Amino acid sequence: MTHWHKNGKKILNLLVQPLTWILYGICLCIWFAIISFLWLGYKLIDSFKLIFANTKTFVMLLILFFTAFTLAAILPTTHNFEGQLIVQEMSFIYAGDNSNKLFLNSIRHLNQISASGIQTMTLTGKFESKSYPQLNKLNTLTIELPKETSKWSLSPVNPQESSQIDLLELRLQPDTTVKRLSYNSYTNVNQLSLSLQPSVNQAEKTPANLLQLALGDKPLKLQLEDYRLPKLKTSLNNPNPFELEVIFKPDIQQLRLLLSQTTDLFIDLPDPKKTEPSQWLRGNLEVKDVQFYQIEQTGIDVKDELSNSTILEGKLRMAGQERNIEQNQFLITEEPGVKLLRNIQLHPQSPQGLEVRISGQTNRLQIGLDSRFPVATIQASWLDGILPRDAIIALISFSAAPFSYLLYWLVEQSVKSNQKS
Repeated sequence: MTHWHKNGKKILNLLVQPLTWILYGICLCIWFAIISFLWLGYKLIDSFKLIFANTKTFVMLLILFFTAFTLAAILPTTHNFEGQLIVQEMSFIYAGDNSNKLFLNSIRHLNQISASGIQTMTLTGKFESKSYPQLNKLNTLTIELPKETSKWSLSPVNPQESSQIDLLELRLQPDTTVKRLSYNSYTNVNQLSLSLQPSVNQAEKTPANLLQLALGDKPLKLQLEDYRLPKLKTSLNNPNPFELEVIFKPDIQQLRLLLSQTTDLFIDLPDPKKTEPSQWLRGNLEVKDVQFYQIEQTGIDVKDELSNSTILEGKLRMAGQERNIEQNQFLITEEPGVKLLRNIQLHPQSPQGLEVRISGQTNRLQIGLDSRFPVATIQASWLDGILPRDAIIALISFSAAPFSYLLYWLVEQSVKSNQKS
């Protein structure tokens, strides 16, 4: 028993000794920190004594502080901004890294969908044509659209019946340019149109922009222009500028089209007042080179081009400041400008167009009927990101008188010193 008691004491001593040294180390560190703090405090107080003892130095420091404060309140710097606009038309480049970004989503019961551009598509089903009876024997039809002016369209045979054509999705690849995105309402026609232009790198690689349609099981009217039907050993092997109309009863439920070339889309929508269009266009798009204007080209000389704003109305906010923007006024931003399209949706009420929520960064927003001569500006300083604008103005007004007096006093003291010497 004595033997175990002695061994237990030895083990206990071995455990206690390291803990003791650790406690000594902690106490030493605390003591060293207190000494250092007191020494630094003494030096700091001594420095303040020197500064306050020298009135001239103290005044110069105050003047430097007021000058820095004034510059921080005046010089513009980059700030976040946001806005809500209604526009007739817009263009942008998708700048996100996410491939296959969803842009159009679940638009049901289309009255018609048309596309123009270079494209190859294969349809499976039954075909009926009065102009070319040889199509009636086919179950599969490959269509080549070899020109930028080539066009195809799909619509219900009986427009009075409910359409089964649905746009399931349109997905974008990075650096795709979306041009002339617009919504227009005519008599019994509500049309969404846009042009997709893949980047040069994207055109050489896969994947391409993707359009996916649901066709239903009812007969459809297929119309073609500037087309070629390579499997038919007829004159249809050559591009045909005349319109071909085919009745097509699909066997496929979905049609996937890879849009690797520039493609113009025209989508005849159901009445947005009778449906819920808020989710048709998807937001949260990272973008660059956003344009809210049209360029009228004569095709003769670039100098003859005219830019027309497509903005109908809107509001802009930056650093606590807000401005209204009116019809036909331009929005001019410094780089980087608009970086995010937070939301896009149809605006069927007056004024008709697209309602867009934008966000971005700039050091100045300008508004005017002519982009060269803006009449309203929003810009913000570094202090605007910290203090309200009213508080900044009040502080500058309050410090103006002391600053002037101190500056006068410093000049006066310098003159006296020169006279003495």
